[in-house]
Amino acid sequence: HNANAVDKVVAFLEDLQPDVFLDGGDIICADCLSTYPKSHRQLVGLQDEIDEAKVWMGRINRTIPNARKVLLKDNHFWRRLEDRKKGSVWLEDLNATKPEALMKLDELGWSAVIKYQWKDTLVFIHGDDKNGSQDCPVNRSRKMVQLSGMSVVRFHSHVTGYEVSRHMGKEHCAIQMGAFEDTALNDYMKHPEMSNWTTSCGVFYLSKTSDEFHYVPIVFKSGRFIFNGKIY
Repeated sequence: HNANAVDKVVAFLEDLQPDVFLDGGDIICADCLSTYPKSHRQLVGLQDEIDEAKVWMGRINRTIPNARKVLLKDNHFWRRLEDRKKGSVWLEDLNATKPEALMKLDELGWSAVIKYQWKDTLVFIHGDDKNGSQDCPVNRSRKMVQLSGMSVVRFHSHVTGYEVSRHMGKEHCAIQMGAFEDTALNDYMKHPEMSNWTTSCGVFYLSKTSDEFHYVPIVFKSGRFIFNGKIY
């Protein structure tokens, strides 16, 4: 991950103190579980990655102690581990090998969900297994909005986009958020100088009495971003 960007987000969270913190997933690459060809640098032990993820979650706990913490289930760790377990049937129902148990989410006070829903309208998901065109960052989110008639927030494509659509007389948002991976260190991004591979997150203001919400994008440019007039 881009350590500079992560540090800035933590400083921002200290100021914001949100009610809910939602991590979009892929905090563990789990390349060791994949069948893809990989370099020597990618051969990181799964336990080392899990330990690093727990350090991150502990840092979030200390920064925003009163917030509810949610982790989205993703394709890198959750799906790859489940695929491996299907090849060894005796592992499938073994509670100790579940991702939640391996990461000790209960002990850390985090929950893991496939989707996070707000009053039947706002759904955070890591995403499907299709990348989506780099030419249109919100194209997968847009299609899901059209099909489901509710707002959708995805992370899977590692790009940033935001648009408001109308569906059945209501306004819905198609939102795609970027990643915090260091583009200089990953092996599968062929042309980082040309691709819409962005570092971004966002703040959601959710109504307590209705399904209305507002979204403020936070997009890094030259390693910095601005929120409420303050430069981070």
